[in-house]
Amino acid sequence: MSGGVELDALEARAGSTVDAGDDLSAKQIRDHSMVEDLLRPALVEFVSTTLFLFFTLGHVCFNGAYWVCSGDLGENGECDKSDAGGWQGLKGGHLTVESVAFSFGLMIFVLVYSTASLSGANINPAVTSALVATRRISLTKGALFICAQCAGAALGCGLVVAVLPSSMLADGDVMPIGYNSVADGYSQGGAFCAEAIGTGLLMFTVMAAIDSNQAKAADHISKLAPLAIGIAVFLAHLLLVPMTNCSINPARTFGASIASGNWEDHWVFWLGPIFGAVFTAFAYDLVLDERPDKTNCAQYMKGPKGW
Repeated sequence: MSGGVELDALEARAGSTVDAGDDLSAKQIRDHSMVEDLLRPALVEFVSTTLFLFFTLGHVCFNGAYWVCSGDLGENGECDKSDAGGWQGLKGGHLTVESVAFSFGLMIFVLVYSTASLSGANINPAVTSALVATRRISLTKGALFICAQCAGAALGCGLVVAVLPSSMLADGDVMPIGYNSVADGYSQGGAFCAEAIGTGLLMFTVMAAIDSNQAKAADHISKLAPLAIGIAVFLAHLLLVPMTNCSINPARTFGASIASGNWEDHWVFWLGPIFGAVFTAFAYDLVLDERPDKTNCAQYMKGPKGW
């Protein structure tokens, strides 16, 4: 069989090649490519985001959610949740910003290490949007990935709520903490910029990790990519947790909002990270990439192969 569109689509799958002499029908190639290049990676993104949110927000809720009474204890020595007290989390002293940042960064490191060859390890609609904008993946795959990520985030946060004891749940059995919102004293504009810059740091690290010139210049770069991406997430959380609880991932915000019922400032945590990721990806391609002139523009015109 001669090489053609179907062969290119099949070859586009990471880590696989097809010889031109292989006896495969066009239908076999299309079907195989859809599963391998589209459906299976989307499933990996779903599972990855589920695990990501369960372990990270589980860490926040299991270690940080407790009720502070503002009045006297009841006859049984327990706090009455009908009083004017409230749930306390990061600022209550049971958690530190460093422990939360370490949890998020280390989990991203583990997931990128485990799934980079399976789906590209996006685990973040902002990263996926940037890869679609720079035509590294197709619009079809990008849309499916984002849906899978949001569904996985909702499931991961839902599992946190499911395993939390009733004494730690807020009214209506919703997740008491872990959602994103702009902290008192900060503006929405400031939070937008901070989320964009934090996601920009993450995307800058991702772009360096997938840069073929970087890989050729130093072999250790591709090997250390999962760790570098995890550290970028860690550093972003150190800065942004006091301001917004740190999103830099719209799916993370979406899942936590569903579980907590809190949709305050929700737009900030979609537009900010997506803007930061897309801007950084284009800046890296058009300013920092050392490939010959117009190579990136030609890539944008041609687009990705396969699904």
